Amino acid sequence: MQNTPSQGYISYQLEVLYDTTYFRAPGLVNTGTLTGSNGWSALANTLTPGVIRVGAFGAGNISSDGDLIKLKFALTGREGSSQIKLRNFVVNSGNPVVQTVNGNFTLIARVCGDANVDGSVFAEDASLTLQHSIGIITLTPQGIVNADVDGSGNITY
Repeated sequence: MQNTPSQGYISYQLEVLYDTTYFRAPGLVNTGTLTGSNGWSALANTLTPGVIRVGAFGAGNISSDGDLIKLKFALTGREGSSQIKLRNFVVNSGNPVVQTVNGNFTLIARVCGDANVDGSVFAEDASLTLQHSIGIITLTPQGIVNADVDGSGNITY
């Protein structure tokens, strides 16, 4: 959220549209967000495949810019390109009016251990992973995802 007015927000609701070909039912994360840090309650309805309806409210105003919520998606494992769209985003029962920006995502299948992203796992991948973990090189974003073999968010050798 950007350009938050001085009076702040007391509630919001929105719908997130996603392609079930690439994504599975997501989860809502409040940690590290304006919603969570202001003690608000946020609920997500994921009963309709491809649509998440989110509503949130709190006793105090949100009066700063930042991330309202984070959505955590599970990937189906398919490669391709997809959009995630926001629809019907309303704050404070419609005042002020919200302008949304939709996002595009390109999904590349993860090959566990494939640090050089060539589709195979060999000794070179282990060498690159070690070099990345001690700061000699920086892997590509996909190489980092592939080298994180335990899914911990850390690359160690």
